Amino acid sequence: MDIDEIIEYGGSEINEKQFFSVWNTYRNHIIDKWNETKEKFPIGDESSGIIEVFYPEGVIISISPDIIGIADYNQFSDSTNPENLYPQHKIKGKVVGYDEENMWLVIGNPRVF
Repeated sequence: MDIDEIIEYGGSEINEKQFFSVWNTYRNHIIDKWNETKEKFPIGDESSGIIEVFYPEGVIISISPDIIGIADYNQFSDSTNPENLYPQHKIKGKVVGYDEENMWLVIGNPRVF
């Protein structure tokens, strides 16, 4: 199944197998870009971005238009006042790993400004 087939469904739900079929096709098209991102942001480097949204998986951070980071919410809440925990606030932190499945930078020691 490809993206055109999903569009033909008219927005109806797809199952997990169908989702991962499309997702893996997409990932295969951008794997070179993901590898370049990891070279550009090696583990231990300082990074900054903007808080986009809070998910159960963590805080999603826009590093650049094409690069997403994720950080642990508890690390955020331990390092700032609650009034700073809102979308569009700037953050800084260190790259501590990579979420290979989602192609996200994992940001540790986040600090909100």
